[in-house]
Amino acid sequence: MRGKRLRIIRTIGLRIAVIPILLCMLVIIGNALGHLTPATVNPSSAVPGLPAAKPTPFWHSVYASFVAIGTLHWGTSPEITRDLVLRSLEISTILTFGSLFVAALIGIPCGILAALKPRNPIWQAVSAFSVLLGQVPPSDMAVILIFTFCLGWHLIPLTDGWGTFGDAILPIMTVACFNIGYMVKYTEAGMREVMQRSFITAARARGAGTAGVVVRHALRPALTGLLTFFGPQTPMTLFCTVIAEQAFAIPGIGTMLGIKVTTYGAPAFGSGTTLSVTLFIFGMFIMVLNLLIDIAYLWLNPLAD
Repeated sequence: MRGKRLRIIRTIGLRIAVIPILLCMLVIIGNALGHLTPATVNPSSAVPGLPAAKPTPFWHSVYASFVAIGTLHWGTSPEITRDLVLRSLEISTILTFGSLFVAALIGIPCGILAALKPRNPIWQAVSAFSVLLGQVPPSDMAVILIFTFCLGWHLIPLTDGWGTFGDAILPIMTVACFNIGYMVKYTEAGMREVMQRSFITAARARGAGTAGVVVRHALRPALTGLLTFFGPQTPMTLFCTVIAEQAFAIPGIGTMLGIKVTTYGAPAFGSGTTLSVTLFIFGMFIMVLNLLIDIAYLWLNPLAD
């Protein structure tokens, strides 16, 4: 147990030490991309007889991006922009973690039951339906949920924006449906593999029931494969969150960045600032989620002892 704690602490330290380096690289890459003018990317777009637009010096733009990130100010009004950024991050965090929680709450039990009852037609149908559910794009899923629960059954009122608990139900379900299928299949595959191991046979020989075997012995090692999958799946979950924000007119981080570009126009500190701040925010979000996944993997993995 002590070795597991030391390994978790070492993993947290290494991840935290690497995060600032990766974020600085994202800022520099964002400035390099935003530093390009339309005439540089596509020479045919240059207007004859007019001088080409000269971009802000590159390293000055990099410095301005770090200033913008540190002050949460890259618009025309620093106070409004700061409140907008913090509020948008809060909403996107609720949507992302809420959707993962709902997907786990539905997908993991269904995967366990599908693995324990492989010949049951009901759980075979649930497993197959979960796969089809994960293939529906989030934009289409949002339309399906709106027509079903709002316009068809009238169970949830159709609102515009964010403010009540009811406003979060359909967006969270939109993102959760994308991950439920993966959770069901990975949990089912992991549980089937674990249930065939020798320590499960030994636990049953000692008189443990099915529920006790699953909860005490099989669940933790069965979920390690699911956590391994969700490392690279995190960016897709965040992307689905942005789509859900656009579909339901929620002022999350994706909507906020779109409003910033279309309403305020050019960034205050140069053409690369908005792109750099966008990459910084999404990069920080993904790195924090992956850090939590790594910690959960070390805690669940029995070999970490």
